[in-house]
Amino acid sequence: MGMSYALNAAEVRDIFDYRDGALYWRIQPSKGTRAGTLAGAVQRRRPCDRGREQHVIQYKRVRYTRGQLTWAWHYGVWPDRVLGRRNDDVLDDRIENLRVADVSAPRGAKNVPHFL
Repeated sequence: MGMSYALNAAEVRDIFDYRDGALYWRIQPSKGTRAGTLAGAVQRRRPCDRGREQHVIQYKRVRYTRGQLTWAWHYGVWPDRVLGRRNDDVLDDRIENLRVADVSAPRGAKNVPHFL
């Protein structure tokens, strides 16, 4: 099951620069944000989720995770499933750390075979 995105994945490179796991604005997305600045902010997924933060970037009133945008920046397509982190650090969005997650696997179990 795929996810839908308002932003075309091919446009991501026109809007952001990628450096060391972070995205920087190539454009001025709003009056208060300059081109060249770090995009987004760290937010909790829900107020009750202590310690479960993620880096969120808003563009044209749509929120994206930095991991989704990093994936699209590198591959030119949106991830078709949830992204996980090889080192389990949800704030580490370096492309070499991102992977398509197996949502049926327990947290931390990266190579567990699943049988129907």
